[in-house]
Amino acid sequence: MHLTPLEKHANYGRVNRRLRAALVALVWRQALEHNAVESLRLPQILRADETCDRLAMDFSFASLAGPGCVHVAQGIPPMLRHLQLSFQDCDDVNDLAVAMLARRLPKLLEILELDFEDCHGLGDP
Repeated sequence: MHLTPLEKHANYGRVNRRLRAALVALVWRQALEHNAVESLRLPQILRADETCDRLAMDFSFASLAGPGCVHVAQGIPPMLRHLQLSFQDCDDVNDLAVAMLARRLPKLLEILELDFEDCHGLGDP
C-alpha cells in the first residue's frame, strides 16, 4: 500500500516552527561568533515556537557585547516552563542585561537555571 503525503495539513506549520527553533538553539552560538544572529532572524524564529516548553542554551566564554543579550531575551519562547542559560565567563553580561532577561521571562516559567559564574560585569564594581 502506497500512501501519498498530504500537500497541506494543520500540523505542518507547527512542526516546521518546532524544527526551525530546535536548529536555532543549536546554531545560535556559531551565529553569535559570526555576528549573524540578527541577520538570520534567530530570535524571531526561536520565539515563534509556541510549543517549546523547555530550552537550554550555553553561551559560556562567548562575547555577548552589544545586542547579544538583547537577542537572547527577545528569543525566549512564550510557553517555556523550564529555561536553562549558561553565561559562564561572559564579561559582557551586566546588571542591565540580566534585568532585560528577567523582564522577558514567560509567565508559565516554573524552573529557571542561570549560570553567571565568573561574569565580572555583574554586581557592584
